[in-house]
Amino acid sequence: MRRILFATLVALPALYVHGWASEGWIDDFQAALDRAEKEKKDLLLDFTGSDWCGWCIKLKKEVFDQEVFKKAAPEHFILVEVDFPRGKPVKAANKELQGVFEVQGYPTIVLTDSQGRAYAKTGYQEGGPEKYLAHLAELRRIKTERDELFGKAAGAQGVEKARLLDQALSQLEAQQVLIGYQDEIQQLLEADRDNAAGLKNKYLAKQRMDDLLKEVNRTRDIEAAVGKIDAIVTELKPTGPTKQQLFLVKASLLKAAQNDEGMLQALIAAQQADPLSEMGERLKEHIDQLRQQAKDQPKPEP
Repeated sequence: MRRILFATLVALPALYVHGWASEGWIDDFQAALDRAEKEKKDLLLDFTGSDWCGWCIKLKKEVFDQEVFKKAAPEHFILVEVDFPRGKPVKAANKELQGVFEVQGYPTIVLTDSQGRAYAKTGYQEGGPEKYLAHLAELRRIKTERDELFGKAAGAQGVEKARLLDQALSQLEAQQVLIGYQDEIQQLLEADRDNAAGLKNKYLAKQRMDDLLKEVNRTRDIEAAVGKIDAIVTELKPTGPTKQQLFLVKASLLKAAQNDEGMLQALIAAQQADPLSEMGERLKEHIDQLRQQAKDQPKPEP
């Protein structure tokens, strides 16, 4: 069975101590994968700051430590604690997992299948263990729908195959977990090789944006990155959410460069790319606020 994206983690035995975390939880990711495959279960990864993060402690107390959760959750999940404490060193493999799953805050709960492919992210939810278990059950339906669409795509060809794959991948992207699906993306690119459905260029734009972000994090060359975003938009002509995301990245870069006017124009372009989406509505409000703030600023005296 495949191990998606985790060769680096497997190659770190000297840095990772096999062991158990809280009762019922394991803190060895590779061991958790092995158990998940054997027992045909998913993984629930809790990215936590166990000795300092208030919301993490609250989630543990209100949900994970409750008998209802302890009894029901292991029926579907291998529970994995990925801890980032401040009172002791953080395990090297936990930092690797944080990068792999693009975790930016705590608590973050990542759900994966038995191959380690993420299908949902969530966090603290109020309401106690019963409500949280219902929430997890709803998220597991995303995997069910994913697998149904992947199954249909396996029997399809050409544009129809590409569209089915895109439906599945779009659900995952909405969960911010489009991680470990390079095989499916490559199949989509081949199925829509002439860009008849516009999907080849959509996913090429995503790949190039990911490459760009890695490059700018390494080089800190914001001007070059902004130029490359414009080139992606001109060459591949993405639409909708993909185009919106590109302009949001551009706005973020221009903000970092303290180019307020450029940032505003990029935000306007992002809003216009998908105006009726939830993000489009939020951007409209944010743009109006920025314009009002600009009006309210005192003008310099002549």
